[in-house]
Amino acid sequence: MYPPVLLLDPGNFTPIHDIKLAQALLERGWDVTWVTSPHQFDEIPVMPSLQVQKAFWAHLRHVPMNGRGLSKRIPVPLRKVTKALSYPFDLDDFHHHLKLRKPGIIHVQWALLPFLDQLFWWKWQKAGWIVVFTVHDPRPLAGSLPRVLAQGVSKLCRKADAVIVHGQYARRELAHLAMAEEKLHIIAPGAPFMGPPADRGHARRALGLDPNTPVALFFGYIKPYKGLHILLESLPLIRKALGKMTLLVAGELMEARRRYEKIISRKGLSGEVRWHDGYIPDRFISLYFAAADVVVLPYLEASSSGVLLTSYACSRPVVASALGGIPEQVEDGKSGCLVAPGDPATLASALIRLLGNPLLAESMGVSGRWLLEKKFAWKDVAASTEALYQGLWRKRK
Repeated sequence: MYPPVLLLDPGNFTPIHDIKLAQALLERGWDVTWVTSPHQFDEIPVMPSLQVQKAFWAHLRHVPMNGRGLSKRIPVPLRKVTKALSYPFDLDDFHHHLKLRKPGIIHVQWALLPFLDQLFWWKWQKAGWIVVFTVHDPRPLAGSLPRVLAQGVSKLCRKADAVIVHGQYARRELAHLAMAEEKLHIIAPGAPFMGPPADRGHARRALGLDPNTPVALFFGYIKPYKGLHILLESLPLIRKALGKMTLLVAGELMEARRRYEKIISRKGLSGEVRWHDGYIPDRFISLYFAAADVVVLPYLEASSSGVLLTSYACSRPVVASALGGIPEQVEDGKSGCLVAPGDPATLASALIRLLGNPLLAESMGVSGRWLLEKKFAWKDVAASTEALYQGLWRKRK
């Protein structure tokens, strides 16, 4: 008999990952409840069989958290402070809710205040719950988790019954915590988007792009560590080599746009850069990837990348920085190209190679889709997660 699983993502930071994992576990017979808060930008559709408990930010329900209205006008730092102030009360409410349930497994995806979370984890474990912690980013990324909380994350790893990481890089990063070897488990992530890609011609018409111009896509939340400024610096070299190209930037800005506008103005790139500023709902994701010839990830920090795996799902090659866990997701020269981080010239050279050779780009895209199905399938993620759950539950009993 499987124990109940509470998939805990208080900030709704990785909703698609949560939903895909929950669906795959449900298909294997597990009783899964997704415990989260309203998504900041859009309502994420879920399958009817998945129980969803909107347990967090309950004390801020008067503030709309859908990317429109009041919450959109509140500066990002103030929104973060407001969430942090509400979190202890919501965590305490959730703790009292657990007293009404039969103990099982709490699979934590994110912990917002590590020093407080570990206290509640101790209470839950004392009551018979097993706590599994997925560490999506072993090191805090610029513009994401404040670095002051990094030490708290390491304490959470020690406190959890088991820790999941997405690859060898993350495992090495956590090794200095002197954790028991059997506590660390590598489970590769699955692709956030797995639907069929849209037709290229239709996608370009829908997005207003020239059907004959090479297109590179920079996609996702725009944060300092994503390296968009490096990509912009590389564009004059690409333009000189190819004559014409378009950089499509699509995603929610989590920092000031003016730093990028200065580069665009200084380099004379207004004709090459197309901005689609704002959160891209799941139903439109395939349009952006189908319209692109190559997807660019010029990151300055990284552990793994859902954007990269989405590129594979849409049969698009990637040009990505060779750092963190990215090399574990890219077969260099087959599913994409790895480049030195922070180097506009090297980045430009790789993009020129793919944008100037559509057949090579298409071949790499096909290889990427094959790699996704081989190494990053959700059925395999669920099978590995299930094996971990079962091993922990047998020990507990």
